[in-house]
Amino acid sequence: MGGGRIAIQLDAIAIEGFKKRIDPLEEDLGFFRIVSTHEKLRTMMDVDEPLQAGDWVEIHVGVEKENSGPRTWFMQLHDEGRRVERGKLLSIRRLSSASRPVDPRPLGSDVVEYVARGSDLKTRFSVADLGSFKSPQYINHYLRRWSRYWGTADVVAHDVGQASLNVVTPEGCRGPTLFFDVGEPIWFHVHSKPDGFKLRPRRGGFVVLSHWDTDHYAYGRREASFLEKLWIAPAQSAIGPNAHRFARQLSAKGKLWLVENGRSSRHRRGVRVIRCKGTSINGSGLVLHVRTKGRNLLLTGDADYHEIPSMRRINIAGLQIPHHGGELSSLAVIPTAHGLARAVISCGLPNRYGHPAKTTIDNHLRVGWRVELTAESHSQPRGSRLV
Repeated sequence: MGGGRIAIQLDAIAIEGFKKRIDPLEEDLGFFRIVSTHEKLRTMMDVDEPLQAGDWVEIHVGVEKENSGPRTWFMQLHDEGRRVERGKLLSIRRLSSASRPVDPRPLGSDVVEYVARGSDLKTRFSVADLGSFKSPQYINHYLRRWSRYWGTADVVAHDVGQASLNVVTPEGCRGPTLFFDVGEPIWFHVHSKPDGFKLRPRRGGFVVLSHWDTDHYAYGRREASFLEKLWIAPAQSAIGPNAHRFARQLSAKGKLWLVENGRSSRHRRGVRVIRCKGTSINGSGLVLHVRTKGRNLLLTGDADYHEIPSMRRINIAGLQIPHHGGELSSLAVIPTAHGLARAVISCGLPNRYGHPAKTTIDNHLRVGWRVELTAESHSQPRGSRLV
């Protein structure tokens, strides 16, 4: 945003919900948005380093008209964007960084009766007791069997607005379908959802989740048929309470496999996952590598290119550009099939992140990609795209 202002979205749980319930209810959960500057937030937290993905913070919010301070917006999880409460940020305190707890010291009898501890939060919302842990090699053996039996036909990035939802269809449209991310917009991007969008998946099939950001799983959380499918997701420790509640739901049904860190098996044909090597929630998830009709396709989720192991060794002819076309720190990957090389960006316009970035599009055009958006552009109406 202009003038050095930033917008931060927080996956949030009310202190009351954390104190009283083992399993928070939906009314305890929601999303906070704070608009401020890095400098203002550092001053309020009395720290030098800025907030980063995976941090836990305690915030106190007051009524908008009665207080000064950065503006905040809050949406409860079950509201799906229909009702947003405005306020002002009164205080913010870091409870843990992405990697370590920062527990506050007791200050005596004048403190409030409950003090949130970073170590409690990181333990409470860990995935250590959820799902069934699998190695990348185990997952790829499972995916290879699916590929050999059913084959793979088209890979489609669906237009769901500012989110990500991709379908890998088996040959002849028979057999179980593979979904890579099943997201939809929430929060301030609900306006970007297409009217009347509805998937009618067959029974069976499975979902590969790139990472635990809401815009990559929200549609699957809301649609009952997806709760009966197997979900293959990265074993990321820095997930928030909303994602953790959804992971618990899947785990209770025996529908969650969590992919550990490790090297992926060598690609032969069909489909495989690659566990990314980054440290953020965006960069430590799963990438899907599909070989179909003699073409190598790569669906990246939100991972930057330098976070994908061995990516430069893949002769890529079809690509989902990372992070909805946002700014990347890596050079664009070079396609191997000029004239047939399609690069798709899943995004909705307008959006508050400025996606897709012109520099990202230009960098991919420069090395030979034909870039297409699921959102409306000067050359195409909005719609789903073949990868």
